[in-house]
Amino acid sequence: QQSPDVEVETAHDAFAAGRLVARFKPTLILLDLTTPGIDGIEVCRSLKADAMLGSPRIVVVTPQPSRELEERLAGAGAACLLITPFGTAELLAACALTRSDSVRA
Repeated sequence: QQSPDVEVETAHDAFAAGRLVARFKPTLILLDLTTPGIDGIEVCRSLKADAMLGSPRIVVVTPQPSRELEERLAGAGAACLLITPFGTAELLAACALTRSDSVRA
C-alpha cells in the first residue's frame, strides 16, 4: 500500500522461494533467516552469484542479529540486515523504496 508500483510475491518455504526467484527474477529479495532448512548465508551468496538474476538487492530479516552474522551476510552480498520486529518505515528504508520506484519483490 505504501508503494503501489511494487509487485510482491510470497513464498512460505525455501523450495517455493527458489521457484519464484527463477520465474520472476526479482530486483529485491527479503530473505528470512528463520526459514527452516536453509542456510541463509549460502542462499544469499548463491543468489548474488547467479548471473541470470542480475544483481538483486537482498535484505535479510532476522530476530537474532550479531556482529558476526552482519559481517558474514555483507560478505555474501546482502544489502542490509533488518531486525524483527520492524515497522513499515524501516522496511521501506531497508528496501530502498520510494514512491517512484518500481520493484518486484
